[in-house]
Amino acid sequence: MSEISMSCFHHDESRLFFLPHPALRSCIAHYTLSLAAYGNDAPDTLSLIPDASGCLIFTPYPGRLESVFWGPTTKIVVVDNGPDEPPVRIFVEFLPGGAHRLLGFPLAELCDRQVDLWELDAALAARSEQIFSDSGMHSFPDASVLPFDRLTPALFTDAEAALHAKHPADAAYAHDPSAASADWDPDIPSVCAARRSGSCEPPFRTAGMTQWLADLMRRTADLTQQTADLTRRFDGLTPWNTALSRWIAGLDQLLLSRFQEEATVSMQALLSHLHRNANRICVQDLSAYTCYSQRQLSRIFSSRLGIGVKNYLRLLKINLAAQKLPQYRGNLAALAQELGYFDQPHFIHDFKAVCGVTPTIYLSRLSDFYNETYKF
Repeated sequence: MSEISMSCFHHDESRLFFLPHPALRSCIAHYTLSLAAYGNDAPDTLSLIPDASGCLIFTPYPGRLESVFWGPTTKIVVVDNGPDEPPVRIFVEFLPGGAHRLLGFPLAELCDRQVDLWELDAALAARSEQIFSDSGMHSFPDASVLPFDRLTPALFTDAEAALHAKHPADAAYAHDPSAASADWDPDIPSVCAARRSGSCEPPFRTAGMTQWLADLMRRTADLTQQTADLTRRFDGLTPWNTALSRWIAGLDQLLLSRFQEEATVSMQALLSHLHRNANRICVQDLSAYTCYSQRQLSRIFSSRLGIGVKNYLRLLKINLAAQKLPQYRGNLAALAQELGYFDQPHFIHDFKAVCGVTPTIYLSRLSDFYNETYKF
């Protein structure tokens, strides 16, 4: 996996995260390769916390590539997360302001909307489709050849779980050795040594030991089959790995060709200042810092990000709150103070307005939400 491992900086059960070309990192947080959720614990839906950024979504189907631009989000979005979703998708996750610099779309008109890329920029859509075809990714439409769970340390946990499903007694012993059958003693070497010395009688019955040995042989055969299956699937990843590397490299080159230098206000510097001082800055302070009037700032933010400066500042604080909530273990007053809120009720009001639930409910349902941590 040497080709893609150089830029893959994080993964979870169903996603791989890749860094873009260094020259694009002021505009793109990451590329995300996503598979449909196959785990039993995956929620059927996922609530996406708004990040005011936007993304491109490419979904391969046999014979075609679906390309969609998702405008900056300002409210919670609930998406399907089950196995019926498209098996493979790649996301270009823009940083706030990045979509404007690379795509030039009218973001204020595209907030909270999903639009076919062919409608917005047919040339960009056609070039994206050509890159996809040239990469060879069109040869892998079936997610069964893309074993994400086998790309993580969880692969051995999965294999163990499969064995335990066939041999529940082993599962009980793994969690509680005292639950093992009384017909055999798991400390076989000690038992054999004691028998050779004549110091004890065997603490197991012959029938029980015979059954245990038979079970052990079946488990060994199962494990051998699991190992062979994993080896076969890993060997099958090599051509896919190469195709994915080509696709990402092609996206890099395409987006580099669209890169626009900022002629006047450096949005990156402005947002960096906001992020560093999110807990103690207001629109008036930002106006004084930039020497722009509040009206001018609002116009700049609407043009570059698609939303006004006040709305962005609120989204920034709530995204930071979502990241920090587990650390504060429900101490909302302390978190509200750290984020610069006047009091706890104001914080709860803003959180519910953005996320649709109170911070307490959010904490109790963490797995139902997705918070983009690489944009803030």
